[in-house]
Amino acid sequence: MAHVGEVVLPGDEIHIPFKNPDDKTSTVIGPGLRQNLGTVIATKPGVLRSRKPAVYWIDSHQKRVSDTTAKMLNHNV
Repeated sequence: MAHVGEVVLPGDEIHIPFKNPDDKTSTVIGPGLRQNLGTVIATKPGVLRSRKPAVYWIDSHQKRVSDTTAKMLNHNV
């Protein structure tokens, strides 16, 4: 199980301490994480980050290809 600050890969199980149901604040699962049947799983590679009070996400670099770049790549092939 991965903890905050560790590098995770897709499919890794993440340890997130969920709040007590009586607590008014809720735990927020952000980008790169998915909750399934009480388990939180990473959906993309990166570093597990958190912020108070209870926000968790995967910090990763992801480059996107614009339409112009895609056309240039297809033209050169």
